[in-house]
Amino acid sequence: MDRKTQYIIKTLSRTKRKDYENYVINAIWNRTADKNLKPVTQQYVYNNRENQHYFIDLYFPQINVGIEVDEAQHSKTKEYDVDRQEAIWYATNKIIVDPNDSYVELRVQVYDKTFEEIEDQINSTVQEIKFKLENKTLDLWITDKEEYVQSKSKMM
Repeated sequence: MDRKTQYIIKTLSRTKRKDYENYVINAIWNRTADKNLKPVTQQYVYNNRENQHYFIDLYFPQINVGIEVDEAQHSKTKEYDVDRQEAIWYATNKIIVDPNDSYVELRVQVYDKTFEEIEDQINSTVQEIKFKLENKTLDLWITDKEEYVQSKSKMM
């Protein structure tokens, strides 16, 4: 089995105990229909100032887009989610070169939603990803190392 296949299998199976997240992430990855787009699940982001870490449910580093799957616990942690979102924005924007590629967070809410509503959100998310991919040449991605994003302490 080649490295890319191994990487995809490993990264898409990280959410095996999170049923909704697993469904949404796999659906988005498969519907993008661009096998040169690198998916990173559970992308680690470290916040220096707060000495905290966060995980982006699904992250596409080549286009600086993150997807958060809002399960039931997110309805109780809205203030935490805002702080988390700000820390991730600063951390991911520190690594970009092109100012047109600032971090975009897309959310798919799954709690209290019907199958059709979840599907509509997934399809809308895929359309936004495809829009970001238009006229963009993707850098080749490396499969043999894991990376994390560390935020700037001065910006937090």
